[in-house]
Amino acid sequence: MRLRMPLRNWSIEIIRAAEIETTMKRLLNEIESTKRRVNTSKFTVIPELKEASAFIKMRLDEMERDENVCLKKIKAKSKA
Repeated sequence: MRLRMPLRNWSIEIIRAAEIETTMKRLLNEIESTKRRVNTSKFTVIPELKEASAFIKMRLDEMERDENVCLKKIKAKSKA
């Protein structure tokens, strides 16, 4: 039983290993990039959107109260 591989087989195996290594490095870079985007969303974009949503809700509530006050004044004037 011979344990030695021909030189050509070794070079093919080395090329395959290099391809796999390159693919793994690219995947790692993509994962890190995705992590950064997720963190940006989690810690910056989402809080800003929640804050904007709360402001819009507060403003709509305020506008609704103003409208109710105006309607009450109109009703009071029309009864008088």
